[in-house]
Parts: sequence; structure tokens; C-alpha cells
Amino acid sequence: MIRSATALAVLLTSTAAHATTGLEWKWEQDQVRRYKIAAQVMLPEPIVFLAQKNKEKRIVEVQVDLDAECKAASPEGKKAWELHCTVSDWAMSAAPVSSDAGDVVPILDEMEHAVTGNYLQVSLTNNGKVRSVSLEGVESERNQRYREIEETLRLILQRTLAGLDLEMPKNGDDKDRAWGLRTSLAMNLPSLHGTVGSVDLSSEVSATDGDVVTIQTVGRATLGSGETVAVNSSEQIANLFEMTMRSVTEFDVAAGHMVSREYLVDGAPTASSISTEAGGGVTYIQAVKVKLIPEGKPPIRFGENEEMRPGGTRAEDGYQAPGLHQR
Repeated sequence: MIRSATALAVLLTSTAAHATTGLEWKWEQDQVRRYKIAAQVMLPEPIVFLAQKNKEKRIVEVQVDLDAECKAASPEGKKAWELHCTVSDWAMSAAPVSSDAGDVVPILDEMEHAVTGNYLQVSLTNNGKVRSVSLEGVESERNQRYREIEETLRLILQRTLAGLDLEMPKNGDDKDRAWGLRTSLAMNLPSLHGTVGSVDLSSEVSATDGDVVTIQTVGRATLGSGETVAVNSSEQIANLFEMTMRSVTEFDVAAGHMVSREYLVDGAPTASSISTEAGGGVTYIQAVKVKLIPEGKPPIRFGENEEMRPGGTRAEDGYQAPGLHQR
């Protein structure tokens, strides 16, 4: 289960450790690492899921589970790698707005067919930044509708791979102090209009257990999609969100890889956002959990795609783990 904000807060009170080196990814050509990733996103602005023919649904909540095997395909200079992450299996649940209820599962099944067995091309820097995520190997007609379907799917997959995005200190050495982050893929919005705004995060090593260190990340951001509206003859961002992040990561400094991570991002619309005009506005919540799968373990098999009701996965102490599909 993804921990609640209260449980994460307890973890984030650990005392600081001594200076740590080796805080960087290490890859060799054709090296493979497998991750189970679960993501749950409550959307402040509906995103449209399109079927290949005619049908479309406005979605306000998504949860995804996937088993991804990432292979080091080629170096990108000296500071990054192109990874090919094959999706062995996945499952998705999605909640439409009430007026769009029903017949969501066929669209989710089309998405699963497009993803499973193909691969995600991921650009990952040695210091932990996910620079890009694209879906490769999908054969489709290149009309506008198909391009929109692929871009929507890419945005959803980007929310899962954002779990790997955690910038490390320069040269992998924290010099016994916290380091700041001014960008974070984990805090971006899944929007066809992109994400704009500012991020102010801080990470520090809070504990050490052999080669595995625990990194805590906390901070704030003011972000919105690139969608604009006209106000008094000028353009302004339609909805901005005051966001916070709480994250706990385990990283193996000897092996050079992430062992696990879980984070909670939540945001509320600012007073100037148009979503507040009819009331309090809609919050934005992301809960993501990443787990390294030991070598030799068989592929994970998830259950069927499902339609759910908005808020149907809320638990009393936080947000239910997205791993509901696992068999």
C-alpha cells in the first residue's frame, strides 16, 4: 500500500546520515532492471480518453499497475542512457465524470493492447533525471485521432515512469548536506498543454543500511497546465495549483540503482484559478510506488482493466495502493 501522508511524515523525521557518495545511476550496455510501478492520479481537469473509433470518455481519476523491464539500449553521451522499457503486463482503472459513466473498459483494453509487448523509450541521466518518455513500436494510422490517442497514453505512462525521476547531487556526492531541485517530472500535470510554473524541492540522505541509503524529498511547487484563458483582454493560465511533495526513496549506491520509492503529491487550486469560481475547486493528487524486482522472478500478472467511480479508492488513512489488480 502506498503510505498515507501521515506515515510518510514519520519517515521524513529520520536523522541525517554522514556524507554519501555514489548517488548516481550506473548502467552497462544491455543491462536489464525490472520495476513494478503503481500510480494513482486524481485529476483536477478531466482528460479525454479516445477509442480508435467514435467513442470518447472524460476521465477524472486513473490508477495504473505495470511490470516494466528496462534495458540499457545505448549511451547518450557520457551522462545519460537511452532505456527500452518493455511492458510485460499492465492494468488500468479509470473513473469518468458521472455523465460519461459506462463503456470505459473497451477504451482501456485498447490502451493495454497498444502498450503490452511494445516498449517505452526513456532517456535517463546518470544523476537521475527522466528527460523524456515515448511509446515505441505502436503501429497506427497517422491521422489526428490516433496521434491524440498515443499522446494521451504517453502522458499516462509518463506518470508511472516519473517515479524513477529523482535528481541526485552533483557528481553523486551530497557533501553531508541537502540538495535542491528546481524541476520534477513527478509533480507535472498530465496535460496535452504541458506544465508551467516553478518547483522548490529539497532532498537529503536520512539513513544508511549497508549500501542502501534512504533519501527523503520534500517541497512545494506552483504549477498549472499550459491552457490559458482570456482575462481583461490578456491571457493567463487557467488553473494554477499550490502543490506539496513528500517522498521516500531507497537507493543502492554500490549497484547504482533505485531500490524503491514512494511519493505523495497533492495540490489545491489558487484563488485566481477558474476552477474555484464555482466553489472550492478540484484538488490534484498523485500517489506513486516503485519497486525493483529481483533478477529471475517471473513476470507479474495483473487482473482486468476496470471502470471505477471517482474517489472510489480513497482509504480512511490516505490513498489505497494502486496494486489492486495484482493476482
